[in-house]
Parts: sequence; C-alpha cells; structure tokens
Amino acid sequence: MHTRPSVSRILDDHAHTATPTLSSRLPPGPRQVPLLGNAHEMKSANPLRDLHRWRQQFGDVYSIGLMGLDVVVVRVTSGFKLPPLPVGTFVSK
Repeated sequence: MHTRPSVSRILDDHAHTATPTLSSRLPPGPRQVPLLGNAHEMKSANPLRDLHRWRQQFGDVYSIGLMGLDVVVVRVTSGFKLPPLPVGTFVSK
C-alpha cells in the first residue's frame, strides 16, 4: 500500500533542496517557511505589532516573506526621501 507524503514532509524536502535565490541577498529577517513565508507568524489582531517586534529584533531594515512575496520593510523618519524605484514597487507609510 502506497501512502501519500504529508504536506510538512514536502515543504521540509523543498527547504533542503532549494537553490539560492534573491532571498539570500535580502536584509536579515525572521526565518521563513516555503509558500507561507512569515504569514503564519502574524498572529496578533494588529499586524503592526508583529512588524514592530521584528524591527526590534532585526533593526530598521529587514525582510519578511508573505505568501511567496519577498518584502523589505524599512522604517523611515520624517524628512526621509525615497530614491527612484522600479515600476510596480509598492511603498506605504
């Protein structure tokens, strides 16, 4: 009788065989799981609390993964001007 591998087994196997990607060049951040990134860690009713916790741990510039997207989070203060960004870049205060 052949049993199907569990989802956790497939994700674990993928994590060990993945080749280096853009994420290896991103700023430090919390460890991600394949496909979900860090979405599973955003447990509070206010996601800003999770972002604040990660900022305290990793500094003013860090990266997280959200459902397959790499996101670089940058804390800015007043008077900061963004450099020109590629088309399609999402920026929010």
